[in-house]
Amino acid sequence: MATPGTAVVSDRDERNPAQGCSFVALRDDERRAWWWMRRHWRVIVIVVNFAFWFFNALHEWFVRGIFVVIGVDWSRFWGASRAFEQAGPSPAYKLSDIARFMQPLVGYYRPAVGEVRVGPAPYPPIFLKLFEVFTLPSPPVGFLLWTALSVVLALYVVRRLAARFQTGSDWQVALLLLSTFPLMMALFVGQVTLLLFVCVMQAVSDFDRGREFRAGFWTGLLVLKPQYAFCLFIVYVIKRRTTAASGFVAGGITILIGSLAVGGVGGMVAYVQMLFTDYPAYAGGVAIDPRAMIGWRSLVITFFPHLSTVSSLLIVGILSVATLALLPAIWSGPWDPTSKRFLRQLTATLAITLLVAYHSQPHGATLLLVPGALLLARPNASFVTRNLLAGAVAVMPILGIISAFTVGNLMLVSLFMSGVLVALVVVLMQQDGMLVGFRSARRRNQEIVEGYP
Repeated sequence: MATPGTAVVSDRDERNPAQGCSFVALRDDERRAWWWMRRHWRVIVIVVNFAFWFFNALHEWFVRGIFVVIGVDWSRFWGASRAFEQAGPSPAYKLSDIARFMQPLVGYYRPAVGEVRVGPAPYPPIFLKLFEVFTLPSPPVGFLLWTALSVVLALYVVRRLAARFQTGSDWQVALLLLSTFPLMMALFVGQVTLLLFVCVMQAVSDFDRGREFRAGFWTGLLVLKPQYAFCLFIVYVIKRRTTAASGFVAGGITILIGSLAVGGVGGMVAYVQMLFTDYPAYAGGVAIDPRAMIGWRSLVITFFPHLSTVSSLLIVGILSVATLALLPAIWSGPWDPTSKRFLRQLTATLAITLLVAYHSQPHGATLLLVPGALLLARPNASFVTRNLLAGAVAVMPILGIISAFTVGNLMLVSLFMSGVLVALVVVLMQQDGMLVGFRSARRRNQEIVEGYP
């Protein structure tokens, strides 16, 4: 029984089904605060997420200027694109030439930063050619235009995702998705991830409509960052989805033909050499430090720093092969893009993609927002999955603050995200009964009645 001055409040709220169903006894003032937080939890998370990146930007602006951390990836695209235009395709993939064409950006650094912060731009020639339009105005204006384009693309996707939740507050959900750590990081450093974000959204939509070739084509465009594309092609092969695989190949050939047209054979050779030889060997600070990335490589190097390079790569290779071996089990059963199970399969596949990628920064997890959000928007979304994903969104900016003050960078966030990816694969496979080997007859009958999978 409740004592005077307390109230027994259910922890379940239909407006926020992510909550559990336990009961707690609270005082009146505590109860009011609790209900207020539950009613406005999305707003709280949005404010905290945006505030983290706002103050992070202010700090970087006053301490380092721009194009050191703010817009760091964009600055390398800028230097490589200028090299591509003025010196030719091959120099665009050489660090010495990229550094030479990045020199004007030093004027936007704070004096203490020193020399140009050069880095590779491992993207096909067609990207560097198209990027030239952002080198025409001054660097700050070019970066703002790129950021504006990225924001428009992000809003296009999150607005479509938010409409699936049917909460009556689409813009609130859209802002929540926009404020997530990976997406904001992509905007912060000027990454191309938002282009791939649109590709994944279009692919999922086309799969849902039965347009398999078009869906495959959109996923084929992910070869702009090859480490994010190959797992989906493996899935098409496993499931013998010839139409989707053909679309994937068509998307890849489109980028190949465009790159050969603007960069020639020499440009493609230089690009491939950087991608497979120069880039993996490059170690240019935290922006390329494996410990700041996500996936098996990051976890192994962080927790076993004294291992030799060969030993580390061997362990990463074994873990990656073992993880890829899960794909046939994940995609067992019928192919049904309209089912909730398909979204679970796609979410698990993209999580595996991020885990096994040799180079994957935290902003790469932006791609998970598409199937992850659509999965949570479905009726009766899993309590564990909902809280795992929603909790990660809420925790990452707080962890980012802790990480910045304790280790001086965001490596703790990277470790946390890697752990979330592992947990997500385990949880999604467990929901399909893959980890226990069987499901009870009662469970199977219940799934049939509820239209599962």
